[in-house]
Amino acid sequence: MATMKDFEIVWDIIKHNKPIGENSSSFSRVKSYIKSNPRDPKSMIIKNMFVELFNKKFNNEDLIRSINISDDYKYYKIVELSKYLPFLFHRDNTSTYFYSTIQHDSDYFGEYYKFVKGCLWFLQNEGKCEIDEEVINKISEHAYENRNVYGYGLTKYDDYETELDRLKKICNGEYPDDFNSFKIGIEYDYRVRGVTNWDINDVIRDYKSSKVGIVGEYNTLKNVLPDDGDFVAKDFGNGYGYDMYWSAMGYDGKRKEVLLEVKSTMNTEDDYFSLSDNEYNVLMDTLDRPNTFYRVVRVFVDLNKQEKYDSKLLYFNKENNTFISTNNEDGNILEYKLDENLKGHVFKRSGKKYINKKN
Repeated sequence: MATMKDFEIVWDIIKHNKPIGENSSSFSRVKSYIKSNPRDPKSMIIKNMFVELFNKKFNNEDLIRSINISDDYKYYKIVELSKYLPFLFHRDNTSTYFYSTIQHDSDYFGEYYKFVKGCLWFLQNEGKCEIDEEVINKISEHAYENRNVYGYGLTKYDDYETELDRLKKICNGEYPDDFNSFKIGIEYDYRVRGVTNWDINDVIRDYKSSKVGIVGEYNTLKNVLPDDGDFVAKDFGNGYGYDMYWSAMGYDGKRKEVLLEVKSTMNTEDDYFSLSDNEYNVLMDTLDRPNTFYRVVRVFVDLNKQEKYDSKLLYFNKENNTFISTNNEDGNILEYKLDENLKGHVFKRSGKKYINKKN
């Protein structure tokens, strides 16, 4: 049975968008009480908090501006909306609380685009809806069209120094502080994918790969991404098909946008990288968009160099399915060609480390 103290705890959690943490028992008791007593005054206080919250969220001027961005700027629109959409659960605790607390019509909730409709249904049902229904319809349509983008979770990134220290430890045969939680997650992923023949070395390999990737992304954040760019993978999620994004108005008055996908390695010899189906599809889509550019940032992580990791910015030549380096301060050019004989989208470096040396 929920006590008044339980309600006070939950009111504070919702009002300040706090994580539930050690108060999960109080939250569960309050949730059960609301579902059994939907019109009770204490239940209505929480419902009215959600009414105020979602009216405010959906009437956000930046959200409305973003949803009205022309589809000609598809990726600019996606990134801008990611900053303001209230139904991205991994970014917004209160949306999660709302979803799990309010007694709702199952036709409306579940997938993100349905969740937006569910918010509208809730506000209209409570009789305090201040939202333009056209805004809701546009958001719901956008969420449905980009359901694969918003369907992924959010990888937890700690600061650069912490992630670098973890990478050094795993390379020295130590288990870092977050290894056990990673192990649980990766083992679950193995089971979901039907992988049965694996051992601890497979987990260590995947852990090391994830930390090399994060360290490489932080290097890109520092050395390649402009200050006004967005660290999409860290802040919004993993389903976008690129890790970082930035845009600016060109001299011709048209917006130019760059999508950066970071591919990191500690191996400088037999070098290759692969694009996922999602990443490759985004690459192909950008080829038909004259003002959108997909770039791969190839980072060679050398733990002896600390923050002086070597990185190359690669652009795609669709004539021969090849990525070629563009920033060649050392006079060297890298070329990665799509290997048609391998499954997936694997780009292998041609011959030696450098295909030629500038004069």
